[in-house]
Amino acid sequence: MSIFLTIISGVAVFVIGQTILKLFVEPWQVQRECIAKIAHHLLLYANVYSNPGVGTDEANREASTETRKLAAELIASCRRIPFYDVLSSWKLFPKMEQILEAQKNLIGLSNGTHSGDPLHNASRSDKIKEALDIKFGE
Repeated sequence: MSIFLTIISGVAVFVIGQTILKLFVEPWQVQRECIAKIAHHLLLYANVYSNPGVGTDEANREASTETRKLAAELIASCRRIPFYDVLSSWKLFPKMEQILEAQKNLIGLSNGTHSGDPLHNASRSDKIKEALDIKFGE
């Protein structure tokens, strides 16, 4: 009987561990990876955002498209995590308001790549960094 209980408890622990892993840990890692991509993107394309319309059409289009993709990926990363609002209120994840602020400014930055105010683009970049707690060695 004790062997049977040992096996059942071992299976139960494994199933619970896998459930937590698949529902929370892996989506959290995906979201952290997305935020890291956004930090990389902001630094990589800073010259394009700082000088809207000055670069080549291809560079502007690439920066704009990638920015928009990252905005979509950020929102999708939240939707993968069950009970996101509850978990973010416990400070386990960025609050949904912060995610939406970053997403809104990523879309605005994407729209302002071809033509726009460089100061406005810099402000959007700063708001994204603040919302997602991204820090550069500034």
